[in-house]
Amino acid sequence: MLCVRGGRGPADETWVDRVHEGLAVTGRNYPFIAAAFWGPWRDPVRNIWVIEWGMLCCLAIMPLLVIRRLIHQLAGIHPTEQART
Repeated sequence: MLCVRGGRGPADETWVDRVHEGLAVTGRNYPFIAAAFWGPWRDPVRNIWVIEWGMLCCLAIMPLLVIRRLIHQLAGIHPTEQART
């Protein structure tokens, strides 16, 4: 795995390894995600809508997480119980 020289300690190396593994798995299983950003790479001015759409999707995660938590609280589902099943 990836090892960072001059890092702050084992925790940093573990985090970097985890991020590296996540990127490798995503790239291997979902290569079409990178294809979506080929246009902005070549012509960022003409394809700014792709970047704006990506930022909007990233921002939309927060309200969805709040809604999910409220639904789980109303239903009486605890997140750790769901992970065990």
